[in-house]
Amino acid sequence: MENNSRQIPTEHMNTLPDPTSMKKARTCKGNDEGKAKRGKETTIEDLVAVRKEELKTYVDVKTKQIESYRDVKMALMEKKDPDKDPYCIANCIAKLKTIPDLSASEHLKMIEYLEGERVDREIFMTVEHDVVLEILKKVLGRQI
Repeated sequence: MENNSRQIPTEHMNTLPDPTSMKKARTCKGNDEGKAKRGKETTIEDLVAVRKEELKTYVDVKTKQIESYRDVKMALMEKKDPDKDPYCIANCIAKLKTIPDLSASEHLKMIEYLEGERVDREIFMTVEHDVVLEILKKVLGRQI
């Protein structure tokens, strides 16, 4: 009492697939080695690009932090005791007063110039008198 409907015919089990269809299957895949290398190279290039971007961002952030820190420290130094700061605006004005033939409007232009950047005050206070005259010429637009 065997049930013939459940038996698998053995004639199909012992046959091999057609060799031409196997070749087609292999050639359709392509060269696996080439694809893997290109994928790895692309991945490495992408990682390098991402890393460069991260480093650039890091440098930008650190530069801003340093500039901010410097600005805060300079402001604190000037607020704590402006008399101890050799480049304070009061010392610059005192040096300006020693220069003859400056009108009130020229004094004001120079004060506005020196209020801008601390570096300008440092330069103004440390250079020789002839260089100060050149700075005045540049800012005021006339020979002193």
